[in-house]
Amino acid sequence: MPDQHASEPVTGLEEAQYALEETTSALAQGRSPRTGRQLQEAIRRLLAANEVVPAARGYRLQALLELRRGKREKALRPARAAERLLRNREIPELGDSMDLLSRVYSEVGDHNRAVATAETWLTQTVAAPEVLRPTAARRRLALAHWMAGSITNAFTALDPLLEGEVPTDTDPTEALRVRQLAGEFLTRVGCPRAATELFTRVLKQNPPPEVELSTLLSRGWAGVCTGMLDAALRSFRRARRVAAEQGGERAETEAATALAVAEFLRGGDDTAKLATRLRRRTRQAARAGLAALEDLGERLLASPSPALSPSTVDLAGKAPVLVLQAATPKEAAKQLVALANSSESLSLVDGCCLEVEHLQALPPQQHPFPLAHWLPPVSSE
Repeated sequence: MPDQHASEPVTGLEEAQYALEETTSALAQGRSPRTGRQLQEAIRRLLAANEVVPAARGYRLQALLELRRGKREKALRPARAAERLLRNREIPELGDSMDLLSRVYSEVGDHNRAVATAETWLTQTVAAPEVLRPTAARRRLALAHWMAGSITNAFTALDPLLEGEVPTDTDPTEALRVRQLAGEFLTRVGCPRAATELFTRVLKQNPPPEVELSTLLSRGWAGVCTGMLDAALRSFRRARRVAAEQGGERAETEAATALAVAEFLRGGDDTAKLATRLRRRTRQAARAGLAALEDLGERLLASPSPALSPSTVDLAGKAPVLVLQAATPKEAAKQLVALANSSESLSLVDGCCLEVEHLQALPPQQHPFPLAHWLPPVSSE
């Protein structure tokens, strides 16, 4: 439905603020609002009034809007502008801008700048840790390394927080998000059972709804990876309830699509009904800008057999290391030991050791990661 305010000019600072709030709300609901001109005019008026902090927010919203539309390159200019406006200011909004800029660099494939931006942010947090959020900066640095394909560096960036070597932010939510991200990494390097234990520990700490939601989704995907679809379904259903309670349309779409994927993989008597549901959820994911889930749903619907043997599936770009392609527990354990021996990250080594213990309890011929080829990639958000 067209936005009734899309063609109305912004005439003052109140209207400029309204444009920012309207866009923020629409993005949270999973929509791509037609507020581009409003935002541009709002930013112009805010800059003219020397309101640089809300102007930077306007630029960030412009960048997020372009990302939602899949126009990553066009997101670079406003993301850079938001960071430049607040550079060298010790305020929380500078962290928000640097976080987004590093993310956009990762999305367009400029991994060196993504890492450098996150490292600069982390360095600046030394002067004002309570304002610039060092835990969030480390999380972004880990994501930048991960997107660049540097697995060990990604884990190493999180190690000080996971091992308690440096003080975390006063907001415990950031620390929980770091642990959830570490679990995401562990799942995709071949330690989904170790990751599941980590996700469960996070959930036992009564996290805020947004962390609870993302952790439930992560635990569900770890269950998919190991073929434990009943456990995955329980996590996805709970995630959908949390999303519905939050009132976020995009979050509910993400949880509902993940649930439809797991239901389709498990199968049942009425496969046509499951396929219809997955097709509908995939379209909804596309409208919400959930490109990874859209791609996953389309691949799954096009597959002649959802439970294809991983050895027959091209995992290029979907699994960062070969561990997930191991055909037996013994083979997977051998590769995990090699991965641990090649890494200096304590959290990665601990995860590998814990996963090997789980693998030793499996029947010798059981595939350790039967559905790993249906894992979505780690989100850059």
